[in-house]
Amino acid sequence: MEISNSRIGLKDRFFIAKKKFKTFFSFLDFEALIWFFGLLALVFINPIESHFTICPFSLIGIEYCPGCGLGRSIHFLFEGNLQQSLNTHPLGWLAFLILTIRIIKLMKTRINYYLQMKS
Repeated sequence: MEISNSRIGLKDRFFIAKKKFKTFFSFLDFEALIWFFGLLALVFINPIESHFTICPFSLIGIEYCPGCGLGRSIHFLFEGNLQQSLNTHPLGWLAFLILTIRIIKLMKTRINYYLQMKS
């Protein structure tokens, strides 16, 4: 009798933990997480070394790309080096601002939706 009660207790604890886990992650937005971790990755890049690129212009051999340098520019912005950021790409600060506003907007929408569903 004690064994079955402990198993039921363990099962109940599992379902309670599962429900709390779902509740915690139900207000997180996948797109916002992607943008957030993308910006976070830019903190840790080394802008001086050559790096892997997914730029289609660079991959087919075109040397000029209007977006190249944005990541390095945002990295310098995170370091607080505004002059180097502007020299690397003049619109790096704008890209950072747009991504930050997008993350905040997505999270606000998701939290508001979560609160409406909860009430």
